[in-house]
Formats: sequence, structure tokens, C-alpha cells
Amino acid sequence: MVKRAANERSENKNKRSKPSFNKAEEAPAKRKAPITGSAPVKDDSDDQDEEEEEDGYEEVPAASEGEEDEEMDREEPLPDADKAASNKKMHAESKEKAAMRKAHKPHSEIVAQAKVHWEMVRQSKNLTKEERKKHLDSLVDVVTGHVKDVIFKHDASRIIQSIVKHGGRKERELVAHELEGSYLKLAQDKYANFLLTKLIRYCPTFRPKILASFHGNVPKLLLHKYASGVIEDAFALYANAVDRQALVRDFYGKEFSLFNDDESKKGKVLKDLLTEQNQSKREMMMDNVRNTLQSIFEHSDKGAVSHSIVHRALWEYMSALDLVYDQVEADKKRKSLLEDCNEVLPEIVHTRDGSRAVREFIATTSAKERKMILRIMRPHIGKMATDDQAQFVLFTALDAVDDTKALSQSIISPITKAAEEIAFDKNGRRSLHYLTTPRSTKHFTPAFIATIAETDEALKKTSKKDFNTRRGEIIKASSGDLLKVVEELPRKLIMDAGGSLILTDIMLYTIGDKSRALDALAGLIETSNDVLDFTPASRVYKTLLQGGKFDKNEKKVVVTDPELSKQSAEKLWKAIQSHAVKLAKSSGTFIIAELVEAVVANGLDSIKEEIVNEFDGPQRDEIKHSEAKGNGVLLEKLDKLD
Repeated sequence: MVKRAANERSENKNKRSKPSFNKAEEAPAKRKAPITGSAPVKDDSDDQDEEEEEDGYEEVPAASEGEEDEEMDREEPLPDADKAASNKKMHAESKEKAAMRKAHKPHSEIVAQAKVHWEMVRQSKNLTKEERKKHLDSLVDVVTGHVKDVIFKHDASRIIQSIVKHGGRKERELVAHELEGSYLKLAQDKYANFLLTKLIRYCPTFRPKILASFHGNVPKLLLHKYASGVIEDAFALYANAVDRQALVRDFYGKEFSLFNDDESKKGKVLKDLLTEQNQSKREMMMDNVRNTLQSIFEHSDKGAVSHSIVHRALWEYMSALDLVYDQVEADKKRKSLLEDCNEVLPEIVHTRDGSRAVREFIATTSAKERKMILRIMRPHIGKMATDDQAQFVLFTALDAVDDTKALSQSIISPITKAAEEIAFDKNGRRSLHYLTTPRSTKHFTPAFIATIAETDEALKKTSKKDFNTRRGEIIKASSGDLLKVVEELPRKLIMDAGGSLILTDIMLYTIGDKSRALDALAGLIETSNDVLDFTPASRVYKTLLQGGKFDKNEKKVVVTDPELSKQSAEKLWKAIQSHAVKLAKSSGTFIIAELVEAVVANGLDSIKEEIVNEFDGPQRDEIKHSEAKGNGVLLEKLDKLD
């Protein structure tokens, strides 16, 4: 049995890397991308364009010079040799002018010297550690005292990035120290923002100072083209819990930013702080959060909507509504919030807090609003089904929506149509299991089930349909497509450990004609027994013959589908009859033993006679003296047939 990992706060735990001072090649953590794919994750690496040949600042040749040259060429064409010489001369003159322009730029000499060493430092394939260290030391000597002067130039910024990337603790902290007081400006710069992200990652000593420089400006920075990614990387990948909460507090309003300086309030979330305020200040804080969120939703093109820091603020606001307002007012504000963000809900579901917020919308809103949410989500269901956080939204919808027809069109059908891919995805399998066996402890951990159950209380007030009735309707709606997957991909499913679990659930719990699916499975062992050499596959056939799974608590097989047991016995015997004895002396011993049991239990007398004839005395002696595991069990069952 394979249990998938429960709900993990991936954006806060696994992604935070420990500070590394000497492993420049270590891959940087990356924040999770939204399921829509509309907000690409910012790459803070300077490797993306290191292969480019750069010989200075970006220069644009004077248009007038080029135009005059073209006129001269048209008026008096030159011979090929003269033309080549002329072009060479023009190129030399152009290069000389460019060099003169560079020489007049501020700090051009420092940049030029730095580039010589930088070119050597970044040649990782051709340098030993000692050689790189030598050139890196020379590079640091050149830029020391001038980092702040050159950092806002494209090529110079990349030079400093290389120091941070390839340097040790000393070099990194030197850069961070020289840039103190400029962190906010760096975050908003087209080129320097990449460096700042590297400093946050590689300089844990300076990290609190850098993050503190954002306080009071977080909402504005989230809407900034370059700073937005810096804030999100800091929050999702590198900040600790206290620093993350300090960044979120900017949503509460500037008048409450002083909380960050109060040791007794550090790390407290919105709900905690609200309990310490009077009603007037509570409403003021909530209004501040609401207004900031509204601004972000209205400017969804800026990309901040997909950031986990925004989702944290959103969930904090939603979870505090019932604390600050009465039921009527809380519902009104929740509905107003949904109206503001409904079109961007797919951008929110990929993080833990975002998923929880959308689930709360589904659990607390009316049937009409739920249909609207499903309509917006429908184009993204396939990706949501394979996302470890977004799939919680689907599961809550399956538990909440009473209109099974709408549910089938919006969620069930997109999942089952994509079952061929989803079944082999480590997260996607849970989506298929939830259609057939929701909250089963065989497939879902207690923590996972507890997370799903968070909305149960709200659903008692807003959903009317009985759980078992809803489950039956969902299974009925999904059965056709799921059985078709078994018919088309029997071998691929049964020869995959996770896929075999999906296959078993489909065969046990779906409703409809399973004969074609059974034919496909029986066909796999008709001429070969290699499938039965794979333990999970052998277990599938055994379960089909039993018609149910073994229950550890009841210590017996709980039959789910008696007809399945009968059909399986008939079709499997037909498939293996010609080589049943050979199978009994190898990997098929237990399967044949279970087949005999099913034949007796289902009163299949004609097959019983065929088995007795096939396994006569000499054949049983061969089985007895074979090395097949389980031969004693098989012989015992065969003896009962006589």
C-alpha cells in the first residue's frame, strides 16, 4: 500500500535552503509556479546570459552616421576590395568612438578592470578551484569600495553577482555591507534585483536587515515590476517564520507597522493581534488588509496575485472575519471579496494558504457562487488534479457541490478524461482515489484527511446532500471513463505500483459493465506469466477474485462487488486454462489458489470440474515437489474440490 505525503507547507519548509558559503554550484530553491503558468518564476541566476560576449555598456550607433554611409554607397559603389577596406575602417572608427564614450562614463576604468578578472572567474569548466579563487580575489580587490557605485549598471551588476555566487562568506558579506542603505533601491532596479535576491539567499547574517528595509513598502513593492519577485522569493524561500510575518504585517496598515518593533508581538498573526485591539482598531486593520488585497486583485497583470505572501494575507483576513464581524456582516464581506478575486482564483490555488482560502469560499458560499467558481476553475482542472495544494480545492468541491450534473461537467469529467496521465503522477493519483474512495485511510494519511475535514463544519450549513448519496452519484458519473482507461491501458496500470492501486479501486468501486476491462486484464496472463512476477500485479488479480479488500480491523475480506468475483473467476480461468499447471508451479500459485476459492464460493460447477481434471494426481505431485511458494496452500484447496 502506498500512502502519499500529507498536506505539506512546501513554500515555507522544504524550499528554504540552508546558507551555503562555498557551494556556488548548488541549485537555488525555486518558488512554486501557479497552475495557470501565467506568472513565470523569476530566475535570479546570472548564468542565463553568461555565454553572451559583452565588450562594454550597451551602445547604439548614431543613426545619422549610418544613413550618411548608406547614401555614399548608393551614389558611388566601390569595388569589392575597396569596399571591404572601407568597411573595416568604418568598424575600427566606430569601435574607437564607442571606447571613447565608455571612457567618459563614471567608473568605467573600474568596470573595465573588473571585467578582465570576471571573464576568468565565470569560466567554470576551464578553471581549478585555486585558479578561480585567485581571480576572484583580484576581482574583489578591484571593486571593494565601489560596489554601490557600479551596481546599477547591467554588466557591472552581473560582475557583482558572480562575486556573491562564487565567493565565500567573507566576499558575500563585503558586498552586502557596502550596499547597506540601498537595499530598497536594489529591489526595484532592472538588473540589481537579481543581486539582492542572491544576497538574501547567501547572506543569512544580513538577511534580517535586508528584509527590514522592505517594511512599510511591501504592498507597493508587490506591484513593482522587479521588486515583486524579490519580495516573494524572500517570503517563500528564505525568510524564517518571524520575518515572514513581519512582511505580511505591511498589509495591516502603516499605523500598525510598529508591531514589528515590539518583541511581545513578533510572530503573531492577524487573529492574535486583533484580539488585543478594541473594535475600532480591529475594523481599521481589517479594512487595511482588504484594501491592499483589492489593489492587488485589480492589478492582477502585475503578477503579485500568484504570490504566496498575498495568499497568506488573504487567508488571514478570511479566517478573522468571524472574529471581527457578526455573521451577516462577515458573510457580506466574504461575498464582496469573492466578487473582487473570482477571476483570479486559478492563480491562488497552488499554495497552502491560497488553496485554503479558495476552499473556504467553496464551503461558505451559495450554490450559485459555487457554480461560478467551478466555471472559472474548469480550464485548469487537469493541472489542479496533479498539484499537491490545488487538488484540495477539487476535493472540497466534490464534498460541497449538491448539483452532481454541474460537478460532473466541471470537475469529474476533466479529471477522468485526463486519467491516462493523472494515474501515473504521484499527486494526481490522489485525485482518482478521491473519486472512488474519498478519505480512505488506505490511500490518505490522517494529516491529509484532517486537512480535508477543515471545511466540514461550514459544509454542514451550506450543503444539503447526504455524503453517501453524493459519493454514489460521483462514482456513477466517473465510472465510464475510468473503466475505459483500464480497457485501454491494462498493462501500463498493472505494472506500475501506484497504477495498480488505481486499477484495483476502479474495478472494485465503479458502476457499470466491467466485462471489457476484465477481458483486457485476463488477456495479460493468457499467454505469459511475466505480469504475475510483479507482486503488485499479482495482488490485483487476487483482489478481483476476492471481490473486495482485506480489512485489518474485521480480519476478513470485505466483499465490495460479488459479481466481480464471479466474472473474474470465469474470465481468468478461460485465460490460463491451457497453461494452468505450469503457472501453478511458478509465480501463479497463489492466484490459482484464490481462483479455486472463488469458483467454490460462486458455485461455478463447470469450472470446478475442469480444474479437477486439469490438476489430476500426477500434476498435483509435480506441484508438491516444485519450489513454488504457496504450493501447500494450493494443494489444500485443490483437495477440497474432490
